[in-house]
Amino acid sequence: MKLKAIVLASSLILTTSVAMANVTQGGFYVSGFAGWSKSAEPNASDLAVLGETPDKTDHPFTWGGTIGYNAPLASGFLGGFELSYIDFNNAKYSYGSGLFNTLEYDNYGIQGMFTGTFLLSNNFNVFAKIGGIVETSSVGVQSGFYNLEAPTNVSKTEMLPAVAVGVGYAINSSLEAALQYEHVAGADWSNNANPSNPMTQDAVTLNISYYFN
Repeated sequence: MKLKAIVLASSLILTTSVAMANVTQGGFYVSGFAGWSKSAEPNASDLAVLGETPDKTDHPFTWGGTIGYNAPLASGFLGGFELSYIDFNNAKYSYGSGLFNTLEYDNYGIQGMFTGTFLLSNNFNVFAKIGGIVETSSVGVQSGFYNLEAPTNVSKTEMLPAVAVGVGYAINSSLEAALQYEHVAGADWSNNANPSNPMTQDAVTLNISYYFN
């Protein structure tokens, strides 16, 4: 019985130690992420120039990378800052009977976010981010045998507000996986020469982070 008790106690201590080691510590980290995103639809004037309802092909794959730093600010709470590059989705609109008649949108940017992370347990945490992104939205107009009254290429780059929330899981003391939702407050877009802002974005990504502990 004594031997059994010692074994059980040792197992409990080992399990507790492993669990405690899984807490993601403060410090520098790098992340890679990939997932899905959706842009605001082009506005009505953009589609009206086509003279018909176009066929839409979405390419919702989104990817990017991050460097950041977290510091313990209070018991169970980390604060930090991160810098990321994000390549959002692109969408292509095909129309008419001419060859290669398309409008194709592309969206990407560099963003800085202040982060706050609350540790729920030894492994799980929730986080929120707020900041801004210098986003570029561009549209390429290829008219095939048609001559649209629109520029061939138009782009717009502005700083836009961005927010994100998510949940993370510490795989071990250096690796963390997180599911994140992000919203970029932009605008609908057009192929005219004066778009108001780069496109609104909504993205869901899986982030894998490595901490230099």
